[in-house]
Amino acid sequence: MLKNLGLLLILSIFVFGCNFTSGTKTEEGTTEKTEGTTTEKKEESAKVEVGDTVVAKWSSGSFYEGKVESLDGNKAKVKWNDGSNPSDVDMSDVYSIPESGAKPDVKQGDMVLAKVQSNSYWSGAEVTEVKGDVYVVKAVGSSSTTNLDGNKIIKVTPATAATFKDKVDSNDFLKKAQAKSPKAPNGYKPKKGDKVVALWATNSWWSGKVNNISGDKVSVAWDDGSKPSDIDMDKVMPAPNASNTKMPEAESHVLAKPQSGSRWQYGQVTEVKSDSIVIKNSRGENRTLKMGEFIPLS
Repeated sequence: MLKNLGLLLILSIFVFGCNFTSGTKTEEGTTEKTEGTTTEKKEESAKVEVGDTVVAKWSSGSFYEGKVESLDGNKAKVKWNDGSNPSDVDMSDVYSIPESGAKPDVKQGDMVLAKVQSNSYWSGAEVTEVKGDVYVVKAVGSSSTTNLDGNKIIKVTPATAATFKDKVDSNDFLKKAQAKSPKAPNGYKPKKGDKVVALWATNSWWSGKVNNISGDKVSVAWDDGSKPSDIDMDKVMPAPNASNTKMPEAESHVLAKPQSGSRWQYGQVTEVKSDSIVIKNSRGENRTLKMGEFIPLS
């Protein structure tokens, strides 16, 4: 897949979590805009009628404004305000737009939908403080807070709240892991033909092969067939093996060899064995890696 496709995918809305089986060049923690459903019944839901403007789930964790075109059982066909093709959305994922002066029944620590931006997108967010009629929220993936009126806050189902909480935990995990970087063995100098793991984009490491070396730049031919890239030499690591890899300590972070594709993923060591390690990824999933299947980060 070509790099320009990867760059488009990097810009896709909401990255959610690390995936050990990723095979396309996307930034960790993002997803494409795809349909998602849930069958959970909302405990408190206002009646939604044809013609109503609502906030509804477009994909996992992504909610946008749209107009209800039709109702069929537990489904609502929503025509999105941003011009995207209409979608059939479970009624449990369709919320009425709050009226002016609304006072949502939420408290500090609750996960909610919040209209932080001026467009039709509603962010997953955590309520950090309630000050009278002002709700202070921090959107998932943001480091800053925003003060909002009650009509820009929507209480969500427990399942959706759990999804937003998982994203917060995943983002925190990746932030800690990505603050570290791999270090090549002392004296390592890449040579033409070497199998390597190189930094293609920010926090995005991929398998490849040294195509050419010019000064302090290494031309890497990517294993996924993308156009070769000139990479700074200090961002090119030798492909790990038993002789050039040290066993990491528990709680440290590593880059893990993908089970498919060629993008290496971030993990944290939960157990160190004699000839292998157990790691967890940003979604809390465990995996055992042998020597040659990971690169320690420091």
